[in-house]
Amino acid sequence: MEGRARVFEGNVQVQLRNSRGMIIGNGFATASAGAPEWGTFNASVAYTLAGGTQGGTLEVFSTSPRDGRVENSVSIPVVLMGSTAP
Repeated sequence: MEGRARVFEGNVQVQLRNSRGMIIGNGFATASAGAPEWGTFNASVAYTLAGGTQGGTLEVFSTSPRDGRVENSVSIPVVLMGSTAP
């Protein structure tokens, strides 16, 4: 995925959740600039999913440098492709 972010030190966190809301992949990226500027970022998230295609959610966010809480969260519905091998 790619996007733009205006976050502390350009640190972007990514989580991928399956249709049941369980985290099945995560990753991070560093944007080309940190706040207060907007920066661009690219990230990939590897995941394993048993079964066929299902809905999921991609969550992109930053964490507070003060207390670690989630900030600037965006949730995007996605279609996940699972393994079709027996």
